[in-house]
Amino acid sequence: MALTLGLPLVATSGVVSVARSGWGNAARSPTSSRSTVFTAPEFEALKTELQPKYRKSGLKPDAARALYEELQGHIETSRAFLDPELSLGALAQELGHSSNHVSQVINQFEERNFRDFINARRVEEACARLQDAQDANLLELAMDVGFNSKSSFNRAFRKFAGVTPSEYLARL
Repeated sequence: MALTLGLPLVATSGVVSVARSGWGNAARSPTSSRSTVFTAPEFEALKTELQPKYRKSGLKPDAARALYEELQGHIETSRAFLDPELSLGALAQELGHSSNHVSQVINQFEERNFRDFINARRVEEACARLQDAQDANLLELAMDVGFNSKSSFNRAFRKFAGVTPSEYLARL
């Protein structure tokens, strides 16, 4: 088992022991040592936490930033989020990039997944339209902004606006 965190490791039957010496409390003697035992899933979580998520990605930080800005511009000008059939693959193809890279920049810069990224834009659009037409039919509005059902519209609206569409209308 080849695991590297710069610490001495001992692995036996799904348990990983990390020997730490000279770490922690300053009152502890630098020569004292202790061993911490992790189960395999705990150790994998620790490894993930200590390593940058996209360190092995072929997309460099400057290129990721440029792709994110291109994505933002494309979303705003094409209003692709209004398409109920929009997929990560289709958006990536429109941008001329791989779906892995598009997903990466959404995750990195928006700190949300593709579906939430698109649904947040849809909810913003719905709120703007409700400001203009307060007598709007909510089901028609849901369909117009790209949702396939009223239940998915209500769920996303509550998630991103903090209230249901009806409550939002009542507050206007």
